[in-house]
Amino acid sequence: MTKLMLIVLILFITTEMVYSRHKCACAAYVDPVCSTTNETHSNAGCVLCARQVLACHHECPCVTASANATATAVSFDNSNERGFNNKYTKPNHLC
Repeated sequence: MTKLMLIVLILFITTEMVYSRHKCACAAYVDPVCSTTNETHSNAGCVLCARQVLACHHECPCVTASANATATAVSFDNSNERGFNNKYTKPNHLC
């Protein structure tokens, strides 16, 4: 019983240290996003933890298309089995 309490205490302290350092429980997952305050955050969960609104799914600044913008064709390499060459993975859930 004492060992279990010690393990629970260590887990609690570790979690609290990570949260206090990063102010976000999902800080280990990196997929940069930009908030409406023009701040880049590690991921969408950290935007929510900071009580801000997500503006775009990449580093700041967010670029908005103008009325005079022309469309540009982009080709993707679908050579791998998933069809994407993305170094980031999406989390199953947010903080």
